[in-house]
Amino acid sequence: MSMMDKKAWVCGLLCILFALSLAGCSGRPTGLEELQARDDEKPPETAGSLEDLVGTTWELGNGQTLTFGKDGRGLAERPNAVPLDMRYELKPNGVITVTLFGASRSGTWDGTTLIIGGETAKRVANQGRQRIPTPPAGQPARAPR
Repeated sequence: MSMMDKKAWVCGLLCILFALSLAGCSGRPTGLEELQARDDEKPPETAGSLEDLVGTTWELGNGQTLTFGKDGRGLAERPNAVPLDMRYELKPNGVITVTLFGASRSGTWDGTTLIIGGETAKRVANQGRQRIPTPPAGQPARAPR
């Protein structure tokens, strides 16, 4: 293959990569929008307290559970999967944001009902096997991202 042929191949590949990158930036929905917290989440009539949320476990669809611990940390679990550390923030007005793998979903907590991403969670009895991650002794907990 001559030097001119190699340059033609490289130029052709670059044009294809450019076209593909433009297709990815088309402004169309990516499917991740549902995993983004809403800034306009309407607060519940009565806000629930953080004290009432800490230590509780809630089930969402597909058997996923969320266990809320102290310091804005918790545990997310799915059947037959490794438990994952999560972060959450409960605002004084009852709006909650749960963050897992950098994707956030917002919802509300009124003290008895937890709604995350528009889905009402079902409270379940803690099974005693959940471990809530805590920061090492002497280190402050980091704020949720």
